[in-house]
Amino acid sequence: MGSVSCVAAWESRRAYDPGVQEPQVIDLERLRFSPTAWLFEGVKFGGIQATSFIVATPPGRGVGLHVHPYPEVFIVLKGEATFRIGHQTIEGHANQILIAPAQTPHGFTNTGTEPLSIVSIHASDHLVQEFLED
Repeated sequence: MGSVSCVAAWESRRAYDPGVQEPQVIDLERLRFSPTAWLFEGVKFGGIQATSFIVATPPGRGVGLHVHPYPEVFIVLKGEATFRIGHQTIEGHANQILIAPAQTPHGFTNTGTEPLSIVSIHASDHLVQEFLED
């Protein structure tokens, strides 16, 4: 019984996103955004409704305050960082997920001694981002 509903849900999703018909393998180098970041925008790969950054930030470096019209989800894979999300300062580290609400200024700095590895997820098929002054 459970497998029938899973199949129905799967068929429903396939009907929703007709742009992706076959598996895709994408080399990260094709997504190079900067020396320390790679950007996947779903609009470029069949209209997938997701965008993500993969970052490897050296100690002492980070991303300045910025906003998006949607929430941003940070998955910290390795290292530690100080996040500014709104008026809060949050210490994040490997094996944590942090969420910045939509329209909330946020940024981070690698406060550890090793490269910071983060995947951030954006609920949009393309990046919409406005940098702010501190």
